[in-house]
Amino acid sequence: MYNFSQAQIFILFLILGICIGVFFDFFRALRKNFKTTDFVTFIEDIIFMAIVGIAVVNSLIVLNNGNLRFFIILALIFGITFYFLTISKLVFKIFRIFLGFIKKIIFFPNFLIKNNKKINKKEGF
Repeated sequence: MYNFSQAQIFILFLILGICIGVFFDFFRALRKNFKTTDFVTFIEDIIFMAIVGIAVVNSLIVLNNGNLRFFIILALIFGITFYFLTISKLVFKIFRIFLGFIKKIIFFPNFLIKNNKKINKKEGF
């Protein structure tokens, strides 16, 4: 495996905390753009927690031989907090715009069909 110093591990888990924040904002933007039921939201939460849990455990095993230390937990918390206090609003806005564009692409054929039906009703077809 790798042999990192504690300072390097702290920085790596700080970066992982920032990545978790970005991933959370992606799910948040996904919920804002695509309205879902409570059950689907529940499933999304489970998927989010599973992916983050796997990422953290995998990082612990690969980077620190599976040793969980207090400073690693602090690094994750600091990374997430740093992200939300600095660039979260900007990243969230970018995700909202991107997912809004994707939503328009997905629902564009539906829009064409609805408008075609309205035009046909006006013309008497």
